[in-house]
Amino acid sequence: MWPFKPKMSITPEDREWTEANILWLKEQFGQHPDIITPTKDNFPSDFYGREADIKPILDFVCKQIMVSVDDIELQFFDASPLIDGIRMEEEEDLPEGIYYQNDNGRHVIALNNQQLADFTSVIATIAHEVAHIKLLTLGDPEEDEEYLTDLTAIYFGFGIFIGNSTFSFNQWQDEYHQKWSLKRTGYLPIEVTTYAIALLYPNSSNSYWTDYLKKDIKKQVEQAHKFIYS
Repeated sequence: MWPFKPKMSITPEDREWTEANILWLKEQFGQHPDIITPTKDNFPSDFYGREADIKPILDFVCKQIMVSVDDIELQFFDASPLIDGIRMEEEEDLPEGIYYQNDNGRHVIALNNQQLADFTSVIATIAHEVAHIKLLTLGDPEEDEEYLTDLTAIYFGFGIFIGNSTFSFNQWQDEYHQKWSLKRTGYLPIEVTTYAIALLYPNSSNSYWTDYLKKDIKKQVEQAHKFIYS
């Protein structure tokens, strides 16, 4: 036992939402699987950021979330694409992935080509979109569908990827300037993501897989673990 109750940055409302929805996911889908690590044991194919590298990842994610990959059509898009009749005008407004059902009723997952070189982001995006399909098996979407979809991806083992892809920092330099960009992906606040990981995996404080988390994410998971289990 810890000598004092650690403080948490998660709000009481977010904490209640996370705990209630994890319980709901367990009631709907049964016990959650072990967490997935970014290792060759789980992703044996070499990854070079090509479109051809994505299908094996989709196969793996579908198997993990128990969704039929045969019902999914995989597409890719560039800047200002036309997706199901909707044109994205601004490059910075483009999502990492898009899910929709086409006129034939097939599930379509379309990925932004600009993120394909980022292994972690690709897996997080595919896990999110496949989680959409999983939730659709239960009926009409909830009001907080996108948040619940991220949580569902975490529930089925993709917390490392969802957490690590929340923020990405890039820095580069040309002949005249040094440039940087900070990009946020996903929908859940990082406090909810890390709290959910700690709640789902009570042994996380002593688990090797926490070393795959970014340092700041790992620290928040450890803080959440102390808060929950102290």
